[in-house]
Amino acid sequence: SREAVVAAPSVLIEDGRVTDEVLEAVFDGESVDQAVVDAFVAEVMALPEEERLAIAADLSRRVELEVARLSGLEDALGGTAATEAALAGAWAPVNEAIAGVAPALAATSGDGDASASPGSTQPAGFARPMEVPAPNGMAAFGLLLGGMGLALMVDPLVSSSNDFTKDQYSEGTVSSGVAVSGAVEQSTLTMSFDGTQDGVAVKFNAEVVVHPCPDPSGNFDMTAKIDVKTSKGGVGSNAAIDMKINGQVDDDAHIASSTTEANTQWADFAGGKGQFLDYTMGLPSSGDNTFVVNRTGGAAGTDFIRMAVIMSTMFVYMVKDKMLQAAENAWLSGRCVDLKVTPSAGPDGLDPGQVVSVLAEPRSKIDGSPTGGNVTATMKAGVQSVEPNGSPVPADANSNYTAGPEQDQSGTVAYESRSK
Repeated sequence: SREAVVAAPSVLIEDGRVTDEVLEAVFDGESVDQAVVDAFVAEVMALPEEERLAIAADLSRRVELEVARLSGLEDALGGTAATEAALAGAWAPVNEAIAGVAPALAATSGDGDASASPGSTQPAGFARPMEVPAPNGMAAFGLLLGGMGLALMVDPLVSSSNDFTKDQYSEGTVSSGVAVSGAVEQSTLTMSFDGTQDGVAVKFNAEVVVHPCPDPSGNFDMTAKIDVKTSKGGVGSNAAIDMKINGQVDDDAHIASSTTEANTQWADFAGGKGQFLDYTMGLPSSGDNTFVVNRTGGAAGTDFIRMAVIMSTMFVYMVKDKMLQAAENAWLSGRCVDLKVTPSAGPDGLDPGQVVSVLAEPRSKIDGSPTGGNVTATMKAGVQSVEPNGSPVPADANSNYTAGPEQDQSGTVAYESRSK
């Protein structure tokens, strides 16, 4: 029963795959049980990343094969084994292309020179993502591939422009099918790939747009879109996920809350006939998740709906957490704020024991407005003291530095601003 599935997490995952009990409990033919979905996701997200990806890879494979069966692609290819081989082969060049994005970005020097695309500036510091295919030898294709790619790339993408100045902007083609752009207020990645095997054509399009600098009220937003198509002649399928994330930052520059809305559409077609499934998930950081079926049509069966719901939910969790972390890392790096520190005298040539007042003024890098919040002055090295030391003061903030008692002594004071 659904109650048993929720109460006994051990039946959710077995030998690295989603159990039949979970799939049966997710959808009873009339409604999706959000409690079952939430229990499953909680267990999966608590696992090491490699295990999560292995589960997602298996589920993705099962979803793709079910869609191929429903759409008539399996019949066109001559059975399940031939279908799996064709899908893996068609998605292989897309796997390779996504894996190749990381080295192309990593080859870019930190000063903004672009070796892969002359005349353009590409982000630096892009770490190589996990090897593809996915764990356990299962090739990644479809939405799983998109989720892996976006989840692994979003933080390096955003962090690559953390040191940009107010008016700095860069864009460029990293490699065939991959374009990036960056400015203080926005980081964008777009990918477009295709592949073919045994007459099966696949197309993959994705875009991530991150606005990592909160507005004066502490609000920020970002989006992710993925669209994948698989076809052979007049049969095939299409899956698309459109995510929107809105967040709120607290006075200490940490994420206080967030809401994710994800619309998923699955459709298959076969000679003018087919079925479709359109649903929207709402994932607030506190409170109950929501699931709304917008429309269905054709012969979309319960097995397909069950796997589609679990697969897309896993995808959303894989991507949203990485996107939120990338945004928080960005503003904590100082990307969004200029902190102007002005001493009343010095900083060189101070007399022994001289007291200097210091004004710290945090300003938005986007529009130059005061950010408010607090500023903390901390004595880091040398002599003699700063007051207050290590305590936040409302911005614009004043502190007093006292020079050392002897000539030619020095001291280091660090200033940090935090705000919405």
